[in-house]
Amino acid sequence: MKMARADADDIEAALELVAILGNVDRGYMPDVADSEDETFFDPDRETHLKLFYECVMDCVERSPGGIFRVVWGFQTLVANNVIDPELDYLELHPRLTAALDARDKP
Repeated sequence: MKMARADADDIEAALELVAILGNVDRGYMPDVADSEDETFFDPDRETHLKLFYECVMDCVERSPGGIFRVVWGFQTLVANNVIDPELDYLELHPRLTAALDARDKP
């Protein structure tokens, strides 16, 4: 399977989105200049939800399709057996490490 590669802007937008979601998940405001007055995110406050939406959309609009390329690019690595899907950390698929080992042997 082939997939368009995420570029640096795509990855930056995805990392920023993850930071926003992580802050809100832990109960904090997204880390933006507009939220300096308040520390804690309240999902019942319309102003907080509006700021959250604007932050998320800024990530999406700054790199249209970027989040898609980052996520599906990773999924393509798994589907193409480039990384080992059985591990909870990133490592080359055993098939590839075996091929590399065989290539390096005299």
